[in-house]
Amino acid sequence: MKTVLTLAVVPLLRGAFKTKLNTLLWYGDFHHFKHYGVSLTGTRYQHLPYGPVPDNYDRYLGILSTEQKLEGEEIIFQDTSGEFFRARAEEDLTSFTKEELGTINHVLKKLGKLNAQQISERSHNEVAYTETRPSETTPYSLAEKLSM
Repeated sequence: MKTVLTLAVVPLLRGAFKTKLNTLLWYGDFHHFKHYGVSLTGTRYQHLPYGPVPDNYDRYLGILSTEQKLEGEEIIFQDTSGEFFRARAEEDLTSFTKEELGTINHVLKKLGKLNAQQISERSHNEVAYTETRPSETTPYSLAEKLSM
């Protein structure tokens, strides 16, 4: 996965909970595939309970944390907790094409203000989620039915 994408998205959001970050990555990849025939990151996504997530997402978050490019913090609420991530370094966006930056900005403009629960619920209504089973890989062929 193009880990640089994670770093491009997180600073623009000033941080995000893991569910929101993973779902934004999914929307970015599927939106880009829908319009350009190729994803941004090249990763596969799985249908998990909070929405679609990149395969091995914990590995990528671990690598970014080890490289001190990303920091995570557990936030405790009354009855639950969540992992909140912030970028520790500014990313060089020159590695992105104009089209890739356009996709990232479009997805953030449309979905960036949603909280983790809202974006999770939205992803659950997408055909790519409703037509796959738990733990199943979400095929990019379903990107054409993306609501955005």
